[in-house]
Amino acid sequence: MGHEYVTAVDDDGEPRFLRVVSKRARAKLNAIAARKTRPPKQSARPLAQLRAWWMASAILASGVAADIITSLLEHARAAAAAIRARPPPWSNSAWRPSPSP
Repeated sequence: MGHEYVTAVDDDGEPRFLRVVSKRARAKLNAIAARKTRPPKQSARPLAQLRAWWMASAILASGVAADIITSLLEHARAAAAAIRARPPPWSNSAWRPSPSP
């Protein structure tokens, strides 16, 4: 079985004949290249430290007082608690199973 080739030019300007790379192999090569060129991941930090950093960055970015940011956070937490307390939209809370005889 013959292979397909494509013409390419190397760094010196010389023509080269390279085998055509399959879609699967190309996807793997792209994944390898992406992993090698990405910056390293940051180390894990405690949630309390992240929340403190988010609070400080919100205060600096918005330019408002810390008590306003804290108040907004309390309102958001209360709204989230109210949403979690509601029955899910796909459940029919009016439907009740009939009692067994």
